[in-house]
Amino acid sequence: MAAGVSSGGASSGRTVLERLEEAEKMAGRVDAKALDAAAARAKVIRADLEAAAKAKTKLSAALSTLSADDAKTIADLHTQLQDLEGISSHLPAITSRLQDLSALHLQASTFATRLTSVENATREAERLLRGVEETVSKVEDGWG
Repeated sequence: MAAGVSSGGASSGRTVLERLEEAEKMAGRVDAKALDAAAARAKVIRADLEAAAKAKTKLSAALSTLSADDAKTIADLHTQLQDLEGISSHLPAITSRLQDLSALHLQASTFATRLTSVENATREAERLLRGVEETVSKVEDGWG
């Protein structure tokens, strides 16, 4: 083909030379570092995909040897995991609340112990007071 001759069809009326010049301009705009970085990312992604495919193959092989009970157990555990994932964001608040309630429970239990001690001291004081009243009553009877 000559430089000024159109190759027809998809070229939209441009010559081969014009298209070649445009391709050279596009190639010149490509940054070598960016291209190398993209190639490196593509290699990493490919390695990840290959590893995932191998893991999937191993998992499929392992799952095919499971009994029905084991498969049901795994499915149940997976369902529980999904249910618990919704709760996991609330765990710090729940933990904090439980710690607060633990401290409150400890205070309540020491209060109960202190109250029991006060009640016992009150009973002892009442017993001593009755004894004193009986003694005073006997002394009054003896004088009278």
